[in-house]
Amino acid sequence: MNRLISILLCICGIVVCAFLAFIGYQQEQEAQKTVEKAPPKVACSELIKEIPADTYAFTLTDFQPGKHFVHDDNDGDGIWERVIIPVFPKEVKKLGRNYKAIILVMADVTDKEGLSQQVNAPTIEAEYWFTSSELDENSYYRLAEKYSSLNFGESKVLYVGYSKTAMSFGRYIFWGASGGAILSLLMFGWQSFGLVLAGIRSESNRHDDDDEEEVITNRAGLPTKEELSQST
Repeated sequence: MNRLISILLCICGIVVCAFLAFIGYQQEQEAQKTVEKAPPKVACSELIKEIPADTYAFTLTDFQPGKHFVHDDNDGDGIWERVIIPVFPKEVKKLGRNYKAIILVMADVTDKEGLSQQVNAPTIEAEYWFTSSELDENSYYRLAEKYSSLNFGESKVLYVGYSKTAMSFGRYIFWGASGGAILSLLMFGWQSFGLVLAGIRSESNRHDDDDEEEVITNRAGLPTKEELSQST
């Protein structure tokens, strides 16, 4: 009974994981179609309010860079690997308290001059990743030291200069569900093999019982002399 329940659970797991893999595949295809299109131009103030649905890539417009930023130079060679800088709507003159921003995580900036060229350009192509919608803890604390009144929880994080395939949440669903389906399929095969093997053993034991010689007994339950002599 337990083995049958395990087989039924495996079948359910295969069906559910296959369905999730299909959903993930569809989302991945939609993400690729969105990336292939020309990214829409969106003002900084609009992105701060809300990320448009079903859109991953943007051409950011009408922004101004913050005065402070943090960068990573892990090799100590003076070439930056990553820069994090907030940008604000162009019409903002004073930040005040509990303000919001678009936080840019930039991978294609190697020095201060390159950063200045990018953030002072009229537009920046950036991407929103559902799987990395917040800063890592180390970057958060470093930037919070410079922007103590910035509302990080309601600020949007966008990525600049990274691979366009990295933002797809559907890819994570697809591979995770596919792995679950394969595991469920293997468990189904193992449980089914065990069930067949148990059936073969049961049939073999039944035949062994049929082959045993029956000893005829009298009413008292003891063999008679004739029966004993015949058996010898």
